[in-house]
Amino acid sequence: MSTTFTEQLQLPPASNTWDADGEGMHSLFPLDLIRGLNNLATYCNPHLHYMQSANGSPSPGGFKTTYTGATRECFLVQFPVLVPLWGSRAVWTAGARSSSGSASSLTAVGFYLAADPYTGVAGASDGGDTSNQGAFDTTNLTTGYGHRSVSITVTAGNYGLADDSTTGVVLTNAMTRFISDGAVGINTKRLSYGILTATGGTSSSVEIHDISVWFLPS
Repeated sequence: MSTTFTEQLQLPPASNTWDADGEGMHSLFPLDLIRGLNNLATYCNPHLHYMQSANGSPSPGGFKTTYTGATRECFLVQFPVLVPLWGSRAVWTAGARSSSGSASSLTAVGFYLAADPYTGVAGASDGGDTSNQGAFDTTNLTTGYGHRSVSITVTAGNYGLADDSTTGVVLTNAMTRFISDGAVGINTKRLSYGILTATGGTSSSVEIHDISVWFLPS
């Protein structure tokens, strides 16, 4: 039989007007709001992460790598992902664009989940190593990472959506690390890192503009 715990907080009033400025009720509102958001993030479905790049030059801008030579998978961006305890699969979509290159200048978008950040070098357009110009190297990922790749055909100057909203990455313990929220105990959330890549054609410029990641319970 489950036990339900209730809590009644009593904050002493400073006057006879319970809702006046500085009264205890003003402290209860943000307390309940934070708890509510934490409960939604922990127990409710879906648990969504969304990120959009800032507009820049060339317009419309995006997370971008430009390279010359043979086709290659390029590192674009990585970001922390909070994984709910009930999450079984991570599904995602990403908006991708090719601003220059061959006739088939963007052929795939990849999504990786790893317990630690990717440690490879950035692309040349980001001020990184000009010798590899953004080539992605999986040896710089933590062992046990997850990966999904979505084929996409985008010609130079056009935009497309990589959609992996039905299959996604099956989550394992090796892809995440438990974290403490510092308040209600340990192991209340899992932390992972999402990494986006794009595979371009010969001498291409590939971009990611927006990313959505959410979780399914089975």
